Amino acid sequence: MARITLAPLVTDIRGKLGDLVFSQWKAGISYVRSTTGVIKNAHSFAQSIKRAVLAQLSKQWRSTLTQGERDGWDDYALTEPGKGPSDGGVNNMIRGNGGKMTGFNAYILANTQLNSAVLGFVSAAPIAAPAPTAPLAVAVSVLAGTATVTWIVPTNAEVGAICRIYGRIEGIKGHVQLIVTEAFDTLTKDILAIRSANGAELLLSALVGKTIHVQMDTVNPTGGKSAGSNVAKAVIV
Repeated sequence: MARITLAPLVTDIRGKLGDLVFSQWKAGISYVRSTTGVIKNAHSFAQSIKRAVLAQLSKQWRSTLTQGERDGWDDYALTEPGKGPSDGGVNNMIRGNGGKMTGFNAYILANTQLNSAVLGFVSAAPIAAPAPTAPLAVAVSVLAGTATVTWIVPTNAEVGAICRIYGRIEGIKGHVQLIVTEAFDTLTKDILAIRSANGAELLLSALVGKTIHVQMDTVNPTGGKSAGSNVAKAVIV
């Protein structure tokens, strides 16, 4: 599925053209996807069951679930490990759009996966592990060509959680370094060089007077990822 940008004179495009299907997501976002295949018999027993399940789930979302249960599905859609707002996945149903999955979508997805026509529908959302925060109190200092990054253990970080450190030099494009470290280790890391896009390394000692920017986020071993990151910067001396 891909997002598309319409020409100024075109306000809407929908329908099937060959193997492509054009439609719109929420807020007027147009997209195109390939057909997933041809349903040979739309009136088969299996297809009838699927349509009945979707119709029943939609009805129950509107008239049977309490507001608290709907709120619970909204929360679950945002915090399910590995599928949070910064991850893409089910919360990015249109890749690259950044749109989040709704509680209604999460409710439909969970119940259809559970084959609820046989097992019964689940009204209460699963309790998802809270997503970790980004490392707290991120700071960087530079002395004699060594950048020392420090931070505090992220909130809701699980044992074995990974803190990722990104670095760049102001005014130099394509120079990024990635350091992966456990959230519960020394809470400090030294950076001596920045790796360029072509793999070469630039020693910080050769970049005196420039500013180094660092950015950190957190990923739990079960997949939960911080929705944001924390940053710090310092002049290289």
